[in-house]
Amino acid sequence: MIEITKGLSGLIRNDGKIRLIASPKLSDEDIEAITYGYKTKGEVISGIFYILSKEILMFLKKSA
Repeated sequence: MIEITKGLSGLIRNDGKIRLIASPKLSDEDIEAITYGYKTKGEVISGIFYILSKEILMFLKKSA
C-alpha cells in the first residue's frame, strides 16, 4: 500500500498522467485481485491522504 501511495503522490506532484489497460477477459486471479482491492480500498485511500498531507505540509514549510 505504501508503494502505491508513493507512486501516486509522485504522479500528482509532477502533474503526470496514467494510462490503464483493461481486458474484458478476467482470470480467477484477476477476480480475486479486484475483490481484494474493493475490500482494502479504505486502507489505500487513508494511506494516500496521509502521505499527501505530509507532502502538502512539507511544501508549505518550504514556501514559508
